[in-house]
Amino acid sequence: MAEQNMPTYDLAHLKEVARAAKSPEELVDIARSEGVELSHDRASEFFDALKGGSTNQELSDEELDNVSGGCSYPPDPRTCPRCGSTDTTHFGSGNIADNGYLNMVCRDCEYCWRIM
Repeated sequence: MAEQNMPTYDLAHLKEVARAAKSPEELVDIARSEGVELSHDRASEFFDALKGGSTNQELSDEELDNVSGGCSYPPDPRTCPRCGSTDTTHFGSGNIADNGYLNMVCRDCEYCWRIM
């Protein structure tokens, strides 16, 4: 089988030149001038990726909470790990300051756990 000569590209250069595009159509023209064939659909995808996606896209409330640190696991150590209830209380002599832990119980499912 005969070897095919595959073109080689300086990717850093292509990326730098592509960032100058102001539209997907301009990106197609830039690619063509660099010897790269690029469909309009692929140019649109690349253009969005180069420009960081759509600038009109809004984040949901959940996404904003996650960005601002509002999401962790478990969401609150007092939240029951079994049923997710927040109707919980501590019991016994466990004291985080004295013993390094706190005994917790869920009032809904009666599950017990320790907060360290």
